[in-house]
Amino acid sequence: MKINAWAMAVVWSVGMVVAQPPPMAVVSPKVHADRTITFRMMAPNAKEVTLSGEFARTTIAMTKDEKGVWSANDAGSPAGCVRV
Repeated sequence: MKINAWAMAVVWSVGMVVAQPPPMAVVSPKVHADRTITFRMMAPNAKEVTLSGEFARTTIAMTKDEKGVWSANDAGSPAGCVRV
């Protein structure tokens, strides 16, 4: 049985479009030795991301890196406010 090369090329190209790399793992929150905390969030299409909660005195603006990961450091959170 002959396989049509054109049909195989179509099937292969559809498979390449559907196959996408898995999303990057983001570690958040990250508590550092100096007791500061880094919060991260993957949101490559977001225009603005802010962080707020009972642990924060104000809303914290997050910054976006080249991979679409937003992050913010909080030095003012009370000890024990984050449980990992």
